[in-house]
Amino acid sequence: MSNEHTWQYIDNPEQFNDSSSVEIVKNLCNKLYDCNLIIDNNKFAVFDMVDRDKKIMIEVKNRNCNHDKYDTLLMNSSKIVAAYLLLQKQYRIYFVFVFLDGIYAYEYTKNSNLKKTRGGSVKYGFNMMYSIPTNQLIKLL
Repeated sequence: MSNEHTWQYIDNPEQFNDSSSVEIVKNLCNKLYDCNLIIDNNKFAVFDMVDRDKKIMIEVKNRNCNHDKYDTLLMNSSKIVAAYLLLQKQYRIYFVFVFLDGIYAYEYTKNSNLKKTRGGSVKYGFNMMYSIPTNQLIKLL
């Protein structure tokens, strides 16, 4: 996958949406992790895509900023709880963030020690969240 193809959405932000970023991340991760991810189109699914044979789960988040603008990224506690439970079944869990300056991933492992915090918005309400340190992100593209 070329950077030109990937970043066409950045040059034309009106074309960049959740479904286009999920497709881009799917193709990228299939190559990087040698897997065959399937997108879950259920809007209430906990994770965006899965490869059940290779036991990989991926959640994609779009961020309209550069990867290093903030010290941490907030993730809803339901995602972290689900990730913890999937680890018990030997799944590899990745939270992939599509930023303006690239695509970055955080692998949730048994050694992850994320801090609990309260976060959210007036629109969606305030919930228990976990903070993912941006200095632990790995650049994918």
